Amino acid sequence: GATKEQLEAIASQARSSLSGSWGVENADDLMEMADWLMAEGHNQDALDFLAEFDVNEDMQRDAFDAALKEQNLDGGTYISLLAAYDAWEAYGDSAIAAWDLSRVGTILGFGYASGYCTYEEAMDKMLESATKAQELYDSWEDFNKSYLYGYSYWAEESLDDADSSAGERVKLVSDMEAQANGPYSVNWNIDLTKEW
Repeated sequence: GATKEQLEAIASQARSSLSGSWGVENADDLMEMADWLMAEGHNQDALDFLAEFDVNEDMQRDAFDAALKEQNLDGGTYISLLAAYDAWEAYGDSAIAAWDLSRVGTILGFGYASGYCTYEEAMDKMLESATKAQELYDSWEDFNKSYLYGYSYWAEESLDDADSSAGERVKLVSDMEAQANGPYSVNWNIDLTKEW
């Protein structure tokens, strides 16, 4: 029901968001970014960051925390690394992959609105992302926790700070998880099939 002018404004905003926030300028860039999010993304950055501190299965959180404090890091980097550690401890090499996978849908929505991909191309890539999410996590709860750790890592905000955007996301996810007919009431193990 939108007018031509409204659609052009939406396309312009979508292109601006993709360019400014993602460095995406065309259809090829869009699909490359989606593939990067699914294959590496911020998850790989977080794992590489932890490797710089020689994090291993024998290192306890208290020891890691002490090692970080010795580095005199700024507050944001400190929070980011603790979030990465907590995610790695919970989900191993899939630490914050849910954060990356959740953003595939975001950029593809912008990509469709900008004219960089068709509806079918966006849905195909999103199906690929959702299938990977099912492979990496056992439940919505695990996916959501990984997502929140990822947001904390990316935003450098503590999930325990109720006044931060990270804290707001914790509440939002909790509220949606509590909804009887909310998005997370869908069976995590639903068969994902192409129907478009």
